[in-house]
Amino acid sequence: MSLLLDLITTILSGGRATKDMTEYKHDYGMSQTFIAIDPSKSASADQINSIVDGIIDFYKSAETFEGQEIFYPGERALAARERSMKEGITIDDSIYNRIIKL
Repeated sequence: MSLLLDLITTILSGGRATKDMTEYKHDYGMSQTFIAIDPSKSASADQINSIVDGIIDFYKSAETFEGQEIFYPGERALAARERSMKEGITIDDSIYNRIIKL
């Protein structure tokens, strides 16, 4: 999907493609895409939740190597946020000390 969006956006905008990001010192003229979708226009909240839960359950049911856990994109970040909301934000001691000195 990202390859398709890169192709379409670059062709339609005449801007630079993702491959061009490392060729120049400064990023300018880069092609960008913004897509806004309102899923409530095609399904109810219950239907959407059921679809999402089904897809996540399917991915997580895959066989793994050595009992490793499968994470969907953003799942670890969500868990870290929930942990931080309960326990506070973890800060490395050396960084904390530098902040205090400021």
